[in-house]
Amino acid sequence: MTLDDLRSLITVADCKSFSAAARRLGCSQPAVSQHIQRLERELGLPLFERQSRGVVPTAAGDLLVRAAAESLSTLDHAVHRFSALRDGQAGSLAITTGGTTVNHFMRDAVKQFRRAFPRVKIQFRGATSSAECIEMLVRDPVDLAFVTIGDHIDGVRQHPVLELDYVLLTGRDHPLGKRARLRLQDLQGLSCIGLIEGTTSRSQLASSLSRQSVTLETAMTVYDWDTAIHLVELGLGSTIVPSWHAHASAARAAVVAIPIAGLDPIRVGWAMRESYELLKPAREFMQLLKDDLKSKPTQLGVRVLPAPRSGRGAAKAPV
Repeated sequence: MTLDDLRSLITVADCKSFSAAARRLGCSQPAVSQHIQRLERELGLPLFERQSRGVVPTAAGDLLVRAAAESLSTLDHAVHRFSALRDGQAGSLAITTGGTTVNHFMRDAVKQFRRAFPRVKIQFRGATSSAECIEMLVRDPVDLAFVTIGDHIDGVRQHPVLELDYVLLTGRDHPLGKRARLRLQDLQGLSCIGLIEGTTSRSQLASSLSRQSVTLETAMTVYDWDTAIHLVELGLGSTIVPSWHAHASAARAAVVAIPIAGLDPIRVGWAMRESYELLKPAREFMQLLKDDLKSKPTQLGVRVLPAPRSGRGAAKAPV
């Protein structure tokens, strides 16, 4: 029993004629007859009988026509929905990321996406770390994760979008507050507000400092950089944060953002499942974000990255 068999069945019942059904379906009358005969052989019952007004379904034929019409209508509706999903006109887009990512990186891209695809439902699922984002990406029905780019993870490909230099954000009256630039050695023993243990960003920063034999004293820990920045603005300490995050704070508050020479930059971007082919809404959002970031004035220590080349461990950019 094939879809063509069932379509022929419904058309013959509607047209009350094999020849008229063949014309509507754009095929030969013998082909229509073969479809009906195959169904009758499979079911072991006649499906049509000839009457003066043409061929009409038997009791068994009528039962199958009703079931086939309902099933094919549902299937046609699903195919239409699939086309809408593929074309980006409907469906959903689920992104997992940290709580401050939308405000820092995606605000304008989200507005542009809503105007372009008003029928696509967007869901942002918050997480406290890149590791939690990756876990959610693998476990749940999530399309994309925006994370700190880390080590290769089996089954996940990562697509870096931005590279950000670190700066020391501190009060203007701090002993280091008058410096135009810092060396790593200047940070030795510095009391800082840092991210909680277990985050990719904290681990990468600690490794970069450790390679230069520099250690910091952690005065407080927070879940995100925006909270650390707010505490610095309140005069409660200093913090090392990406330049993008510190830019606005240094412009409006009694704090300064001082570049740090010799500290490895941080890369942020997309993570997606290797086995998952992104639908158009996800691809379009990624492209909108990339174009938006390129259009913004380049801040000191912020670089938009090109798509990496394909290969082992490299992300295959879908845009």
